Amino acid sequence: MAAVSRRLFDTAYFRSVEALMLLAAFRLAALLHWLPWLAALGVAVLVDGLTVRWIRATQLRSHDPERFAVYAGSGVLGMCLVLLAAVAPVQLPPLAAWALVGITALVGLAVEEFHRRAAA
Repeated sequence: MAAVSRRLFDTAYFRSVEALMLLAAFRLAALLHWLPWLAALGVAVLVDGLTVRWIRATQLRSHDPERFAVYAGSGVLGMCLVLLAAVAPVQLPPLAAWALVGITALVGLAVEEFHRRAAA
């Protein structure tokens, strides 16, 4: 059983999968260094979004559900692209981490346009 296991896991396929996971771990660890700055930016963006929602509610201006869908969908798509870029075996530009700042901004815009329906 040990010989079969060794032959199976010593193939080029399993070595390439292992290398891909190592690359993803290094890239995600590099993005983890941005976490304190992104957390501060995220709190600021959420406070801004909630403030804009409150101002719109006091002025009786309506929220736009289409804009909310575009902003939220773009944020989800951006996050999926960042995760795919983490495992893609290509060279990434150094400024690729700024995609997280853009995703954070999209979340703030989505919070601004969110409208909770009243319970009937």
